[in-house]
Amino acid sequence: MGAERSTRLESTADVTVQAPRIEASSEELITIETDIAQIEVSNRGAQIVAYRLLDHRQSKDGEIMDLVRRRSDNLFPFGLTGVDGESLPLNDALFEVEWRGDMELVFRYNGPEGQAEKHFQFADGGSFEVSIEVEGQDYGVFIGPGVRNPPAAETGNRFFLRSALFMTGDDLETLSSTKVSAVENVPVGGLRWLGLDDTYFLTAIMPVTPLRQVSVDPVLINQPLDGGASTLERLLPTMTLPDERKKEPRELALRLMPLGEKVELRAYWGAKVYDRLTSFDQGLEETVTLGIFRPLARLFMLGLQWIYTNVVHNYGWSIILMTLLIKVALLPITLKHGASMKKMQALNPKIQAIRKSWAGKLKDKKGRPDLEAQRKMNEEVMGTYRQAGVNPAGGCLPMLLQIPVFFAFYKILYGSVELRHAPWEFWVTDLSAKDPLFILPIVMGASQLIQQRLMPTPVGNPMQQRMMAMMPVVFTFFFLNFPAGLVLYWLTSNVATIIQTTVYNRLTKTDSPQEPSGKKARKGAKA
Repeated sequence: MGAERSTRLESTADVTVQAPRIEASSEELITIETDIAQIEVSNRGAQIVAYRLLDHRQSKDGEIMDLVRRRSDNLFPFGLTGVDGESLPLNDALFEVEWRGDMELVFRYNGPEGQAEKHFQFADGGSFEVSIEVEGQDYGVFIGPGVRNPPAAETGNRFFLRSALFMTGDDLETLSSTKVSAVENVPVGGLRWLGLDDTYFLTAIMPVTPLRQVSVDPVLINQPLDGGASTLERLLPTMTLPDERKKEPRELALRLMPLGEKVELRAYWGAKVYDRLTSFDQGLEETVTLGIFRPLARLFMLGLQWIYTNVVHNYGWSIILMTLLIKVALLPITLKHGASMKKMQALNPKIQAIRKSWAGKLKDKKGRPDLEAQRKMNEEVMGTYRQAGVNPAGGCLPMLLQIPVFFAFYKILYGSVELRHAPWEFWVTDLSAKDPLFILPIVMGASQLIQQRLMPTPVGNPMQQRMMAMMPVVFTFFFLNFPAGLVLYWLTSNVATIIQTTVYNRLTKTDSPQEPSGKKARKGAKA
């Protein structure tokens, strides 16, 4: 009986050893093209080694955008890691490839490095599905690091955001690449999706089967000056970096540890096109950074896209037309503001007379402010305004309404990939970047000065008036490094306001009761 059992075990062991070996004879790059991307998958490790977006470029006139960073090691997206993050030998194994249709691939390997199968099914619109099964060992699926191969100038730009993201429930959490200095674990309970992004592009992973653990790893990027393949180095807590390496660029990578031998994932890799992201019904559209005035920014973006598609095929002119439409919508408030400013200008002599009459009473004998006297003076001033039916705070309303519009446009121009590298005319070739010649900010500052001269003189002390006089200069310097599209919006708004004010002043022109009549009265008194 014992001999028979021993024979059975030896027979089973022989079957295991003699299982068919599956391995390709040479490395092969498989290219798949969808409506938005050209994807290259290597049978060495069955990893995605290139994901080129056909409609986008790295820089204005540069090469086609590749969402996979060039690297000198063997660990690429959907490669395999051990539990500590080290690259597994399977990443060097040559998988056999089986085609299933035009966009579906199955990779199999069984040999000295282990046994694994990977299944990729790509689709139009940037989505694809991946299933990975590795027998007999714990493993993680590697994603990243970072998104694309940004030029050095863009990497050093403080507006160029790079992060890892994950959404649990309805809450989107963001980990900035500049702030993560050690491995961080992402909660897997209720995890809807996770990914890597920058300002305009996203690589998102939506788990279909449960995950045991998800880790975010900081990675040092040592990129050659010639733009070649980068050397990637995980930043471990035990590492002590010399001072010269502390400023090296950092990216984030993801490691997904499955709950079992097999993991199934759904993915979106591509530009942050709002409507495309909403089609997944997973909250991916939250990655489009539209700011605190998100509904307003989204409304403006839809308006710009409609004008771009149906009226003029140029986002610069779309911004101009959209700005004019906004000015028309705010015209009733603008007219009310103009009437209020006129009344305040007419009341200015009375207000100044009140301030003058109280000038010697606002401080006590020791030179300390007399708060009671100041309160009575302010009550007399406000009483004069009420008697004339004027709200002194009403003049601020148009400016307050401009604030959400300004920030909504600001976020659109920085966060909407549709406006990335979008030209206007002449020297403005990218509305999402600053004006290279600074012409728009300077003209905008001049328009601000003209607009200020046309407005009624504000009621206030000389210090306030000097501050207002400095505003055009401050705004000019403020806008020098803003996106050209944002400056174009503000310039168009200023020009429209100048025209509105000129027309309004001519239609409501009346004899001023102030200085001219006063001068005539003084001359008559002398006579």
